[in-house]
Amino acid sequence: MVLLHQSPTSSREHESLLRRLAGEGFAVFAPDMAGYGLSDPHPLGAHVTIEALADDVAAFLDATGIATAGIYGFHTGGCIANEFARRHAARATVTIVGGFVCQTDEERAETLANYLPPFVPLADGTHLPWLWSRVKDQKIFYPWYQQDDAARLSLTVGTPAQLHATAMAFLDAGDSYRSAYGAAFRYRGVDSLPHIPGAHYIVSYEADPLYRHLDRLPSLASNIRIERCATPELATVKLIEILARHRAGIAPPPPAPQARRSAWIGDYAGAMRLRRNDDAAGDPIVLLHGAGESGRALTALAQPWIGRRRVLVPDLPGHGDSEELHADGIAATARVLRDALDAARVQRCDLIGRGFGAAVALELARLDPPLVHRLALLDLPPSDAALRDAMRAQDAPPLDPDFHGGHLSRAWHVARDRGLFFPWFDRRAETRIATAIDTQTIHDRAVDMLKAGAAGRAAMLATLDYDFERAAAAVTAPILRRLPGNDWG
Repeated sequence: MVLLHQSPTSSREHESLLRRLAGEGFAVFAPDMAGYGLSDPHPLGAHVTIEALADDVAAFLDATGIATAGIYGFHTGGCIANEFARRHAARATVTIVGGFVCQTDEERAETLANYLPPFVPLADGTHLPWLWSRVKDQKIFYPWYQQDDAARLSLTVGTPAQLHATAMAFLDAGDSYRSAYGAAFRYRGVDSLPHIPGAHYIVSYEADPLYRHLDRLPSLASNIRIERCATPELATVKLIEILARHRAGIAPPPPAPQARRSAWIGDYAGAMRLRRNDDAAGDPIVLLHGAGESGRALTALAQPWIGRRRVLVPDLPGHGDSEELHADGIAATARVLRDALDAARVQRCDLIGRGFGAAVALELARLDPPLVHRLALLDLPPSDAALRDAMRAQDAPPLDPDFHGGHLSRAWHVARDRGLFFPWFDRRAETRIATAIDTQTIHDRAVDMLKAGAAGRAAMLATLDYDFERAAAAVTAPILRRLPGNDWG
């Protein structure tokens, strides 16, 4: 069974459905479409079509060794499923469209003119409050920009955590959010319906903004059925019933990953997201980011090693796109990192760690001395006790989602001030630092902080409390340290 997500989210939106279908005996695959989640932007960019995305699904089946599957898509994913049923009918035991877009030419033109404005980081950070309002309004109005009673929906707006999850998916996509989204609005799915030969279902529930579009559909062939459901739960039950009647064969074992040629290859080692470059052989160099960051924060630092060393840059647990730990602390993080490096078949490496990553690097060297050949420790906490106390109190403010989206702006301004002052919360002339910051860098840092959330705060506090000198004394590997004042020792 293959699940196709809507725009601008990712396969994460299907997580509960994935688990439910797995419990019903399905092998479930939920890819991130190009430009969303962890997938790269589509080569066609804003010119991508639903036809091209349907072909991408067929290529995904080829890459995973799947001959046939049931295909379900919601909204944008439903457009893709609809076109897949026409272009690749022999590959689908059944196709199910969750919410069918059926617009007039006038509605389509208005939607394309207003629904998908560019999403570009702004120097004052106001793109983040705009995003939060957009996410909320999309639960209140359809279309979201038509804010009057005629456009009101009967959907529940959701909790701050749910809105935050949608906002983070939007931030993952960035301006690429417009690609498949725009393709869905340009797509004329009704034109494909007469050419779909297999079992095909259109399923919708009453609160879905596209539910009223069902009344616009023409007379359909007997192989195409419309299922109207009162609630999302009943729509899910109907989906499972349909799939049970149209099971495909047993899914084959997954083939070995096929690495594409790129500066960075992204995959998972256990529960840890890992960026790697394999252009060189030999012992790898592993770079570990600081608290509240992700591996992408070290891209520039890693660049000189490309082609000279194998390079691995993980997102530490609870940060970036890695899963959270069930146990907090630097030692627990080091154990998870060791397991990830073992899964990546690393027998010996050099480590560069920054802040929290430096503490994890030291702990890993204590835990598994043969694994760690050499260490470089960057951006260690200050030795001044009063400054460390001030950092414990102020350096990592809470970023818990609130209904008004203030946490997004808070992250932006913290990320910006960190590039201007040290410590960032002491904004005097005496604390200014000479650095070049740009809007995209601030945006990336803010997004990393928002992804890490409480895990980033816990990592920062653990770093300030970590006894670097004692740990270093227990390590046999050579250590290069950057001390306060940017001196090396």
